[in-house]
Amino acid sequence: MNIDWTFRGEPIADEARQRVDDQLHKIARLLREPTDAHVVVGHEGPTHQRVDLEVVLTSPEGTFKGHGESHDLDELVRDVLHRIDAQVHKAHDKRLEARRHSGAPTPTAEGQ
Repeated sequence: MNIDWTFRGEPIADEARQRVDDQLHKIARLLREPTDAHVVVGHEGPTHQRVDLEVVLTSPEGTFKGHGESHDLDELVRDVLHRIDAQVHKAHDKRLEARRHSGAPTPTAEGQ
C-alpha cells in the first residue's frame, strides 16, 4: 500500500503519522490490491488552533473519503479513520453478499 502525505503548514508528530499509517494498513486488508492512500494535513492559526485532516483511500472496490476539522489531533484521526473504516466494511460486506448470491457453489457444497 502506497501512502502519500501532503502537509499544509508544519508536519504532524511522528507518533500521529505512524498511527495513521498503521490504521490505514489495517483497513486496507479488507480491500484488493493495489490500494493507495492520500493524506492531507493542514494547520490553521499561529499555534495550530485548528487541524484539518483529509484521507482518500483508493482501491479497485472504489474510493473512500474521510474529512474532518478539530482542535484535537488524536480525536480527529480517530474520527476520520472510523468513517473510512465504516465505508470499507460496507463495501467489503456488499462484495461478499454479491458473491454469496451469485449462484456459485460454496466450498462445503463442492465436497458433497
